[in-house]
Amino acid sequence: TDVSLYERGRPDYSEESVEFLLNRVGALPSDKQEPIKLLEIAAGTGKFTRALVRVLTAKKANVKVIASDSQEVMCDLFRRIVPSIEILRFPAENIGKS
Repeated sequence: TDVSLYERGRPDYSEESVEFLLNRVGALPSDKQEPIKLLEIAAGTGKFTRALVRVLTAKKANVKVIASDSQEVMCDLFRRIVPSIEILRFPAENIGKS
């Protein structure tokens, strides 16, 4: 498959929806002492990740984002588009197995 088509065809995520989700899971507010680790499953090309990072940066949240995807081709494109975020290759059902 052509992952560039996937990247162009996927809609962007609004920062408002991402902030709502982060509030619901307790990743905000930004005054937490202990860092939180968030694992994004099936990150694809990083569309959601990019919105997530923008919101976390704006809120000065103490959160480390780690992404994952099961397809190497997606991981490769993710690394090119979002080089500042670590991405691991594994299917969701293998979380914690290594």
